[in-house]
Amino acid sequence: MKDDAYYQDLLARSFDEELEGEDRADLEQALRSSFELRQQAAQYRKLRKAFRSMPAPESNAFTDAVMLKVRQTAADLLPVRWLYWAAAASVAVILVAGISIYWSAGSFSPDALVGVSELAPEDAVTLLQAY
Repeated sequence: MKDDAYYQDLLARSFDEELEGEDRADLEQALRSSFELRQQAAQYRKLRKAFRSMPAPESNAFTDAVMLKVRQTAADLLPVRWLYWAAAASVAVILVAGISIYWSAGSFSPDALVGVSELAPEDAVTLLQAY
């Protein structure tokens, strides 16, 4: 059994295209048996007639203004998009650096993070004397 949404879809499609075969027969049967569907079809016809009676716009000023606003909004959002990409790239760099430190030192100890895990006390004295 077909539900109301099916018949609503058929009715809407019938105003955009010519229905054929089973779809056309289903819609005709539904229109004969449903008062609500006939009312909706009448409303669609009134709406279509009202749209056809409206004068066509004389200029493209409205369309141009809308398209300009769309372009401006897209341009305003562009820096925000780059901010997300920059944040994602920063996170990726931090992850790669962390993985390389863990891979080379085998841990995340403070000495490994600072890079002094291989220094002997004599090396530290030499470095301090240089400054």
